Amino acid sequence: ALQATGGLDCALGLFFNSDEEMGSRTSRPCFESIAKEYGNALILEGAMLDGTVKVGRKSTGDFLIKIHGKAAHAGTDYLKGRSAILEAAYLTEALFGMTTLEKGTTVNVGVISGGTKFNVIAAEAEMKVDVRVTCKEEGERITALVNALKPRQDGVTFEITGGMNRPPFEFTEANRGLYEKAVL
Repeated sequence: ALQATGGLDCALGLFFNSDEEMGSRTSRPCFESIAKEYGNALILEGAMLDGTVKVGRKSTGDFLIKIHGKAAHAGTDYLKGRSAILEAAYLTEALFGMTTLEKGTTVNVGVISGGTKFNVIAAEAEMKVDVRVTCKEEGERITALVNALKPRQDGVTFEITGGMNRPPFEFTEANRGLYEKAVL
């Protein structure tokens, strides 16, 4: 189609990626090195339900937050404990509060785990957080907010790892020309 419309005026390569979702863990090292050889990329992805062609994609990120509290018997030593699960609840509220739908920013706590027994104040908990933003600056802002989180309870600490791992694909003037050729 590109040759027939006169749209092929440069080298063309095809890369078939079988694991696009969840970070392209096996194909990313391959296509990143190949992509550097080309000035443009046309991603063949299905249209939206209403038939609209996708011309952009949000930036994605993921964070892992490990919460370290202090175990204690829930009945006899309650005040000696520092609940990692309680801290996870506080964090959940703070993280969801970072969502700004007007900017296209979503922060989702998708997985929480922790504790060992129902009668023991949980010494450990873990949270997996998904972040989606529309521009690099917003990703930097959310990353700073996540990394600045502080425990509300004395004696509790956080280990925060992760960050933004996919840049946004913004529909700009630079890639509009390729799009216009592709829709012919």
